[in-house]
Amino acid sequence: MGFPRLPSGSPARPAFSRRGLGPAAAVIIFLIAMAGPALARPNPCRQDPAFQAFAFWVGSFTVSRFDAPDAIVGRNRIRSVADGCALLEEWEGASGGHGISLTRYDPVRRLWTHHWAAPGYVIDLQGGPDGKGGMMLEGAIRYADGRGEQAFRGHWLSLGEGRVRQTFTERDPVTGKWAVWFDGLYVPINRDGKP
Repeated sequence: MGFPRLPSGSPARPAFSRRGLGPAAAVIIFLIAMAGPALARPNPCRQDPAFQAFAFWVGSFTVSRFDAPDAIVGRNRIRSVADGCALLEEWEGASGGHGISLTRYDPVRRLWTHHWAAPGYVIDLQGGPDGKGGMMLEGAIRYADGRGEQAFRGHWLSLGEGRVRQTFTERDPVTGKWAVWFDGLYVPINRDGKP
């Protein structure tokens, strides 16, 4: 392809007039100048320590019941996504079940939210650090089988060496008592795929 040739003797027109760049060019230059500071802003998800409060849960894990650490109930992979602004959880149960969650920090409300979806139920929780090295989130579980919505809590606690204890409790709508729904031990999977 190439540029068209002007016939001989045709006056060449300058790209810009002698009077200035023109309104369109001025707008373009203004927008480019304004975009610079916006693009240079640091990512709050990487800079603000509040976004890192759940970082102890990131990794690939085998999961067992806390009271029976040799009985593996599944594998869970939690990874940082959206440039450090959220955690994506991908669960595979040993019996074939699966689920996914998105956990994120809301800097305006100063709360963590956890949204879980699996066949048969969803969980929506919010909360924050418990002051003991863990995270406590509260909300509801909603069952698709007619049981409706129940009060629900999730607690994640770092046990050191990459291990995490995850405890979910559900409130009985009749008695008002809280009962353990799941109490799990997360053990990191090494590069060879073994705990």
